[in-house]
Amino acid sequence: MHIALEQSQGKLSQKIKGIMNRLLGILAHIEASVDFPEDDIENVVSSKIINDSNEIIKELENLIKNAETGKILREGLNTSIVGKPNVGKSSLLNALLEEKGQL
Repeated sequence: MHIALEQSQGKLSQKIKGIMNRLLGILAHIEASVDFPEDDIENVVSSKIINDSNEIIKELENLIKNAETGKILREGLNTSIVGKPNVGKSSLLNALLEEKGQL
């Protein structure tokens, strides 16, 4: 439910925009080290680029991992409960839905 609520509030778009801005920052650091090699900032910039890139990769992996959960929460699942009569199929469904059965 939390993931679906975040998606409805545009949190995913905000996260992606944040990642894009960080990637633009990495690009700016790379361009600075190429444009100004005499400033000897290459080592500092390289370690920052590597650290930032690793953080972004982890964030993207997490977004990908949670994408399937978000899809299930948005679209639901098609499910069947099968079994012989009077074995508790309705009781199971009511327990899953956290509803009380009819008396």
